[in-house]
Amino acid sequence: MLPTALLLTHLIVTTTLGLPGDPIAPEFIPFLQTGCIGGPPIPGFDSAPEGARINQMAPLTELPMSGASLRFFITTDGYRGDGLLMVQIDSGLRRSLGADGKPFLLATVGHWGRTCTVRMPLEDCPAAIDVREQLKALQIPVGYGFEMDRLALHATGYTLQIQAYGVHTFDYAMPGNPLEAPLDAAREALRACWQPALDAVRAGQVPELVR
Repeated sequence: MLPTALLLTHLIVTTTLGLPGDPIAPEFIPFLQTGCIGGPPIPGFDSAPEGARINQMAPLTELPMSGASLRFFITTDGYRGDGLLMVQIDSGLRRSLGADGKPFLLATVGHWGRTCTVRMPLEDCPAAIDVREQLKALQIPVGYGFEMDRLALHATGYTLQIQAYGVHTFDYAMPGNPLEAPLDAAREALRACWQPALDAVRAGQVPELVR
């Protein structure tokens, strides 16, 4: 059973700034490149206790991110079907991400057995610019959920991470939470950008998605 703290809304602030020259851990390299990956999102994570798999995207919250960037996750209850979506809208300031200083969009979609990633210059996904500004402007009540008299054990998870003098993580898994509407809207606004990767997951193939 998960600790209560993981089921409550929480705010995590890390002090890691993600400097431009920081090396990238090998397990994250595939998620920075276009293509498909077999098996769980992070090698070895399939050996985690069953309860720890409720948020099976958790390791990817440690994926490197440039300053002045953000990413969001939507993980369906039970990780059933195509239950994974991670979108990173990156400023391209971190040289180790291989972005050459140019903003890019990185989207990973799939399920427990297979994920596919599409990466493209931000200019090729113009909707991402508006999505970035809308998510940056969100006013998120830190105390949301503490007044509830029961916990939601089965709900879609919504996570937003903003890199600004450290990574600020907002993580909710309760119906009607403050991230549900804006992240659902962001998902639909960016659908055309990440849909090719989802199509590749469903077809069981490695996509030709490099732009």
